[in-house]
Amino acid sequence: MNCPSCGKEVPAGSQFCLNCGKALSTTASPSVGTLQWEYKYVQFPADTTIPEMYKGEKPPYATLGSSYTVATALNEFWVSMERDVHEAIKDEVEQGWEPDPNGWGPSCIEYRTRKVGTDYWSGGQWVGYIIFGLVSYGLLLLVLPFTWKADILEPVRLKVRLRRLKR
Repeated sequence: MNCPSCGKEVPAGSQFCLNCGKALSTTASPSVGTLQWEYKYVQFPADTTIPEMYKGEKPPYATLGSSYTVATALNEFWVSMERDVHEAIKDEVEQGWEPDPNGWGPSCIEYRTRKVGTDYWSGGQWVGYIIFGLVSYGLLLLVLPFTWKADILEPVRLKVRLRRLKR
């Protein structure tokens, strides 16, 4: 058998020419049907936010800095919450839903970032810092509390995407 493109001889039953690489078969291969998915979003927690879940306790947050970025904070939050999310979607999994790889993981965390700092002029805390600064003869202790600011990241809720084959 010869290649119709370059004319070189090719072994019988070959699908491609070993010389030029062109396809030898002109018949179309049977097409594979594309899978049709239906999608569903599940919010966790369902009826509240993550900070509201921690009644009286300190909700989860991360202080962002030079070594702690938004991406690392979201990854850590996801690792700590993934078990709870699996528990929350247990009923959907029993109905044939599965986590969609494109809507699962740290990217499905809704979060907020905010600046926090200390306001030592309210409540009389500033008096203690002035006394402490004067006692220690250091002006740094007087200035430092007023300049402390931090960016924190706080998860609000998770919205995961589930999928199943259309019926």
